[in-house]
Amino acid sequence: MIFSIILNIKFALDLLVPVVITLALIYFIWGIIQYVIAQSDEKKEDAKTHIIYGIIAMFVIVSIWGITNFIAAYLGITPFTSTPIIPQLPPVNIP
Repeated sequence: MIFSIILNIKFALDLLVPVVITLALIYFIWGIIQYVIAQSDEKKEDAKTHIIYGIIAMFVIVSIWGITNFIAAYLGITPFTSTPIIPQLPPVNIP
């Protein structure tokens, strides 16, 4: 029972982590851009907040991912070895 729960969590995190890390990285870079172009101190402080939240988000995401992988390895749960199937459009025959 617990093995299947951990395996499902690990599978979901393996799919979601790259997407969420990308979003956190974009948020972080957006904060840097805002900081560089900001002219007032108030806008710079707001940009610093974006930068800090982006760093915290990336740290939390990677930590949860690492802890889940550690627990799965400790329990002997092996990751999926098959590659995911990527949907493709059918070929178009142009006469």
